[in-house]
Amino acid sequence: MKHILKIHSFSFKKIIDGSKTIDIRLFNEQHQSIRPNDIIEFVCEDLKERVLCLVKAFLVFDTAETMIDVLPPSLFGYPNREEIKVRVRRLFSLEDQLKYNVMGIIIECLDKKGNYQKREAHSLDDKENLPSSQETSRYQPVARSTSTQDHYDLNNYIEKEILENEGR
Repeated sequence: MKHILKIHSFSFKKIIDGSKTIDIRLFNEQHQSIRPNDIIEFVCEDLKERVLCLVKAFLVFDTAETMIDVLPPSLFGYPNREEIKVRVRRLFSLEDQLKYNVMGIIIECLDKKGNYQKREAHSLDDKENLPSSQETSRYQPVARSTSTQDHYDLNNYIEKEILENEGR
């Protein structure tokens, strides 16, 4: 399944450069349908650009602060937890976090390190202006069905990310 989500330019750039591999969202009705192997098209209206990402897994926490304290800050694209917490407080009220919970969507950018196409960011309500299936077909082989893909092991993923970010 494909999901289209708006994203701020600072987060968009971190996804493109490969430093951000987890996206934080409220676990509300809109986001509860996101599953591993789905595709997310992040739309940055400020930059008028889009990027496609594969959902590797997701985690649900009571608050973003709990998630940030548990996971390495490098997954969020930042060197320390305080910077992440400041940004998250601007996006989600504590009341909303407690009402819906918070999900961390572990993603793999399919448009790596600047090799993405500039695409005009249309209104999310304007279904007619979304990219055609022909435009996004080059990404289809990357998103394999769950039955042919090995079970996703979150601990191995986090360990691998930590080792890669430490240069091992």
